[in-house]
Amino acid sequence: MATKLSEQLIDELCEWVETDTPFEYCAQGCGIHYTTFQNWMLKGEQDMENDVESLERTLYYRIKKTYAWVVRNSVQKIKNGDRSWTGEAWIRQRRDNVFMDKQEISTADEKVIVQLGNIKGRHIKQ
Repeated sequence: MATKLSEQLIDELCEWVETDTPFEYCAQGCGIHYTTFQNWMLKGEQDMENDVESLERTLYYRIKKTYAWVVRNSVQKIKNGDRSWTGEAWIRQRRDNVFMDKQEISTADEKVIVQLGNIKGRHIKQ
């Protein structure tokens, strides 16, 4: 069975993630079932751990990095007291309450620390 996963779909998914849309709706917006997205992410995490190159690994890395960027920008707005900081805080509390007060968020190019749904956060090197 051929997979629908492609570089173009990964780009599209990342564009959706950049808007801070919940992952279920990112998948639906790209025409894939959320379970398929979750399965790809889990395979990507396994491929990364086993140092296997695959589209799933690319998806996993890019989604994690994109989401870390989204969270970093929200946290920065909250810290700076921007006009929309309360809305940003509300979103972060509801989407990321598992780790917001427990972990430092870093988006340096060499590592990403973030929790994505039920997938455990890890240091990821490109």
